[in-house]
Amino acid sequence: MNVVWRREWIHPFESAWSILEKFAFANVLSHKELVSVIGRRAGSNVAPSFAKSMRNLISLHGLDCDTLSRFLNYNLHAHNSAYLDLLIKCVRTDINNEQYWLKDNLHWCVECMEVGHHSLFHQFLLIDHCPYHNKQLINVCHSCKQPIPYLLGEGMSGAFICICGHPLLDLSMKWSHWSQEFTIQNKSLTKWILNNTEDAVQTHGLNWLIINDLSKRRLNFDFEQLLLPSDVEKQIRYEYYMGEESFQSFDFNTNWIYKQIYDITRDIFKSIDKHLRRTYLHKHRSCIKRLNCLLKEPGESFPEICPYAYAYVFWKQSLLKYQPFYEKFCGARRLNTVNDFTVSTPLYEEVIRGFYDKTIIHSNYFKNYSFEVFKWMLAKSIGMMYLDLFYIWYASAEKGAKGVYLQNTPQNHFVAFGFTTKNKKVHFRKIKISEHKLDKDLVCPFNTKSKRKVSPSACEHPPLALTMLNRTNETEQLKYVNDYIKRLSLIQ
Repeated sequence: MNVVWRREWIHPFESAWSILEKFAFANVLSHKELVSVIGRRAGSNVAPSFAKSMRNLISLHGLDCDTLSRFLNYNLHAHNSAYLDLLIKCVRTDINNEQYWLKDNLHWCVECMEVGHHSLFHQFLLIDHCPYHNKQLINVCHSCKQPIPYLLGEGMSGAFICICGHPLLDLSMKWSHWSQEFTIQNKSLTKWILNNTEDAVQTHGLNWLIINDLSKRRLNFDFEQLLLPSDVEKQIRYEYYMGEESFQSFDFNTNWIYKQIYDITRDIFKSIDKHLRRTYLHKHRSCIKRLNCLLKEPGESFPEICPYAYAYVFWKQSLLKYQPFYEKFCGARRLNTVNDFTVSTPLYEEVIRGFYDKTIIHSNYFKNYSFEVFKWMLAKSIGMMYLDLFYIWYASAEKGAKGVYLQNTPQNHFVAFGFTTKNKKVHFRKIKISEHKLDKDLVCPFNTKSKRKVSPSACEHPPLALTMLNRTNETEQLKYVNDYIKRLSLIQ
């Protein structure tokens, strides 16, 4: 088979997606025809499969390396593997986890796509701006607004054409600009790549991330935050020293760990809670009681809300997933049984379960370290999460306390990245996506000690108790209380 192809149409860090799309376009092949030509055969008389697993653009498992190399005059499998390695080497563990670091759906730069180019950078989880043009990446078709899976031919009706029929670039240009070269403008990304070369001093360890759909965040990620520099002792923010007795094997696949994880989340929650009440909130205990118990004078409206009380009450309600003001405002969730995975703070149970699951996956590597290291890492991570959540509530407290801003359930906005070991220490780095600080004082309407004092005549107005009373005046009170809660609540 004679094909139309030029070696200069392939560029550093170019994805297999755009290389194969260009090959299909230049040779007027549908994706099924392309797979039939370059697909891997199980036998001489067996046609290549068009199954999704065989069209994976990360492993290229379904494509015949020899056939493809002959047509391209280039080893695409080696190209893909080498540039993926340069991209994720310093965050790679002892298993192949490329899929974890790449987005499931196609992300592209409009300017790159206009010249038929798509880069592995565009698919990298930590990038959402093109490093060549500094343009925000897009991830849906301009016409149908639907995502395109990062699979060969998936969601496409032809080369560079969305399944809705909309072309992703001006096809009349054909291959006139396919040889255009690209220069990385992001200096921190350049440093990141250099750090992943064979000559670079590598650090190794379990890469533990807290990510809330980072691919949807709008930011230029600073990769230098993720790099562990050679002068690590001066740069590391947190570290844990492991004595000789700390190096011992242990088994993560036992139920006793569930109790350990529960105890860690409970103790950290109690510690953070106590820290907040003794520092930022120590003058506002009566304000918290006034809001939490829905205290007001009989026949009068609810008093103004202290923003400190607002931040604390809704932080705790959201973290513990209480139905606002309908459930007793008590402590952390209790452990029912040591045979079930339970954390004391339900809001982050899925995230913490993810930590545990990732540790299980990497247990062969991780078993060389003490369980105390795992506990230390978990405590550091969730402590950041709990505090970050309070900072978010604090930032919106003045508006929220006035009822002019409804705060949705906030999520953590940072990545915790660790760890590497050096000199018997675990080095742990924290990377903030958005910085939350208690850098301003809020204005409490009860600005003196006498004003903050709760009147002995103030009564509680628990909605559940009012619901159980069937008297006319209590029904009116219930409607008033419910309207008041709805104005402040997480739930519309």
